[in-house]
Formats: sequence, C-alpha cells, structure tokens
Amino acid sequence: MFKVGQLLRGGSSLGWTTNMALNWPGYVYFEKKILRLFREHFRQGEIDLIHRLTPLSPTIGSPLAAKSGVPMLLGPLNGGLPWPADYPELRGKEREWLVPIRKFYKALPYWWSMYRSLAGVVAGSRHTATEIPEHFSGREFYVPENGIDPDRFELAEGWTAPEPGKRFRFITVGRLVPYKATGSREEQAVGAN
Repeated sequence: MFKVGQLLRGGSSLGWTTNMALNWPGYVYFEKKILRLFREHFRQGEIDLIHRLTPLSPTIGSPLAAKSGVPMLLGPLNGGLPWPADYPELRGKEREWLVPIRKFYKALPYWWSMYRSLAGVVAGSRHTATEIPEHFSGREFYVPENGIDPDRFELAEGWTAPEPGKRFRFITVGRLVPYKATGSREEQAVGAN
C-alpha cells in the first residue's frame, strides 16, 4: 500500500487525502492485531488508558476504542482544512483527487463506533475540533500544538531590524505548499518570487 501510495501521490509530500485513504487498512489491521495480542490484559484491567497518537487525522476509525473495553484518548488530531475556494487549480497541483469524496470516511467501519466509545479527543486546531461528530460524548481538549509560548518568544509589533529590501530569507515550521494559499493571487505571485 505504501508503494502504491507513493506512485499515486507522486512522492511523499503531496496527496495527503490519498495517503490517509491508503493508510486506513493498515491502521485497522494493526489495531485488530493489538486487540488479539492484549485481549487478556484488557479483560483483566491491567491497562488503564489507551492513547492513540497516530494517525493525526480525525478520519481513520479505531477498532480498539469500542472493542477493548479500556478508555481511549485520541490525538492530538489535525487536518481536514477545506481547500481555498479561490484556488481550485491547487488541488490538482497537490494531487488531491479524493477531496471531492473526502467525507466518505464517515461511512467506513469503526469511525462511528470509535467516536461513540472514546473517553477523550485532543484537537490541535479549531477547524479539526469541528470534525469531531455530535455523537461524541467524551471530553474534548483543545491544544493548539502549532502555537508558540509568548512568554518564551517575544512577539514583535514590526521589524526589529531594518526592513528588508526586495529579497530576504526566512524560516517556516510548516509546509510551504500551494494548499496553504492565503490572500489574493497577486500576493501569492509576489510571495513566490
């Protein structure tokens, strides 16, 4: 599945929706194997909590949540941001062919039962929190992991050094890809130079 995914995605940095769809069988298989290996430990109360860190996506269901009998915490979850409506051509550039049918994940096995059974969900963004279904009745935690601690890093009101000329260098801690488009087309063109 990994090799098929690499071919369909054109590498490892594009087609994240395709990546999640192709990862679904592997995650379900893994969790079913965990259920078999630890069944007695679950029954005897030897495990107090299952914390599923990956996948980070809110779209992949979990057999463990409903079948283990152990409270489960999911997250931190991220992802699922809608594509910018002003840039429909970017979906093709990012190889996001499955976006039009993305919501189909709700029909896959274990998605509904997972959210019905979870003890808690950690959402890493406000948008991801909106992906948590109404039938979830556990505790919801909001932890914006992409933020910074302003007590450790002073936030500037403007440039602290002379304002740069036409070219300057910067560092980003996120993927700088067309999908992250913001602003007008003109701003995007300037940002690309």
